[in-house]
This record gives sequence, C-alpha cells and structure tokens, in this order.
Amino acid sequence: MGRRPPVFRTNPHGATYLNIAHGLYPRQPMPGVTFKRLLEHLNTHTDMRAGRMYGGGMAKFEPSDVARLRIPAELMERLS
Repeated sequence: MGRRPPVFRTNPHGATYLNIAHGLYPRQPMPGVTFKRLLEHLNTHTDMRAGRMYGGGMAKFEPSDVARLRIPAELMERLS
C-alpha cells in the first residue's frame, strides 16, 4: 500500500519477498534489453488508479490488479 504507483524492479540477487512485494515472472524467456523496456514501460505508465483505492489516497496493488495492466502490442511483438 502506498500513496504512489508501484515500482517494478529486477531481483538479481534473489532476495526473499516480504509482505511488501509481489514477484512477477515472465512466462517466456526474453532478452535482457526487452525485459528492461518492459520494466521502463510499467514504471512510466502504471497509474495509481489501476490499483484498489482506499481512504486517504492509499492504493493497493494485488496480483490480479497487476495482471490487468496493459502492455502495448508493439512491445509484445518484440518479445517474439
């Protein structure tokens, strides 16, 4: 929960997630450059309204909320 959109990051060291993070895993292998573009897109285009809004402007992003985030078709074409 927070008063700002979620932040998407890599986990190169395999740190264990606490209750403050969700792990996202690609369903298909992708080059590092493509993965970086995907992270950049999610970080710049994810609006707080995509999550669940609570009193005081708190937003909560459940895994199902993140699953509904839109990825542009042209970025998906680069994955194939």
